[in-house]
Amino acid sequence: MAGKDYYDILGISKNASATDIKKAYRKLALKFHPDQNKGDKTAEAKFKEISEAYAVLSDPEKKKNYDMFGAEGFQNRFSQEDIFRGFDFGSIFREFGFGGGGRSGDIFSQSLERCALGMSTVLMYRKIFERFGLFDEEFPCCEDYELWLRVSAEQDFLLVDQPLTLKDGGRNDQLSSLYRQGMDKFRIQAIMKILVSGRLNAAQKEAAIAELQRKCTIYGTGCIKHGRVDEGRYYLNLPETAGSLQSR
Repeated sequence: MAGKDYYDILGISKNASATDIKKAYRKLALKFHPDQNKGDKTAEAKFKEISEAYAVLSDPEKKKNYDMFGAEGFQNRFSQEDIFRGFDFGSIFREFGFGGGGRSGDIFSQSLERCALGMSTVLMYRKIFERFGLFDEEFPCCEDYELWLRVSAEQDFLLVDQPLTLKDGGRNDQLSSLYRQGMDKFRIQAIMKILVSGRLNAAQKEAAIAELQRKCTIYGTGCIKHGRVDEGRYYLNLPETAGSLQSR
């Protein structure tokens, strides 16, 4: 089976410079990006093809192997995971002006506010779990919220801005129904966990403490309103405790 001619796919010569490779990809990406071609499967397939070509030719080591083994030899030796390993879609697309209304790239702030991703609608490699760990079983609910805080603190995300799944919800046995009155308690727990993890930079810490303050105010006030005064006071004072921990 013949391999893919990545130079031909990008419309460049084998002597093209790194700058020429980037310019060629940017031109084609602007033309075939899904945001510009809603529902066009041909354009979607072309976009995937040019992204694969750029992932190889923009990486000196991958390009060296491609040139050494040839198109067919390279395809026989390297998997799709190998090809896209280390290829940062988020930074590339931000540089090119893509981003889906701010929903691609760095989504840590969105992930603090609420669970920004549904497990049934995300595609990722197993190495994400290997790097960041599995769900924390100490969380009876909001374990996905806690996981995405860990991942989004360090990893960019790419939004495919078109509906590709059908979701059915609203059952009485869903965790969101069982814990409807207290889900923020577990989100607060998740924010405290990420704050003491040492994973966050200064800006992320500031954002996390601000969201912790907001959630604790809402949850603590609600506790007091419903007669759980001691619990309410604990959560109203928690952001101050978290702030003192960060200043040490």
